[in-house]
Amino acid sequence: MAGFDPTAVVGFDKDHMAEFDFEAMEGFEKDHIANFDPESVVGFERGHVVGMDLEAMTGFEHDQVKNLNVEAKVGFGDKVPVFEDFSIEIRRELVDEDGLRLGGVGSFEDLAEQLLGDPPSPEELAAMGWDNSLGNPGDFDFSSGVPDGLTGVALEKAMEAFGNGG
Repeated sequence: MAGFDPTAVVGFDKDHMAEFDFEAMEGFEKDHIANFDPESVVGFERGHVVGMDLEAMTGFEHDQVKNLNVEAKVGFGDKVPVFEDFSIEIRRELVDEDGLRLGGVGSFEDLAEQLLGDPPSPEELAAMGWDNSLGNPGDFDFSSGVPDGLTGVALEKAMEAFGNGG
């Protein structure tokens, strides 16, 4: 696959994609992925995505990711340890609405970066995936308890990001 001209993959359709051996996916590079027709990636299964090189996976564009089936999207979570190289749009495609609590797929790091400067507006927070029903994150005071609705891993990351080591 690595020997393919990156523009040669433009002609592949979903049936072609479905036939790729999972192990062959490792040969694709970022430029190949960026040239996949958005309609063709419908043929990917979880094994196709998991078989890719991490660097190559960053070549996915938003319109491609939104066309992946659910199992292929699960493959992203299985393979990618940190999503910092993916846009917020792509992160939002990979996580269902119930999982979108904080700045782009649960990323307190993104939210904390925003809060170090001028606080983001409610509209900017919503665009980052913040659940406004939890309140304004800049107003959180962890020294007196935990804000309602903030639990588990999200709570741990919040305490770490906002310097209230708990």
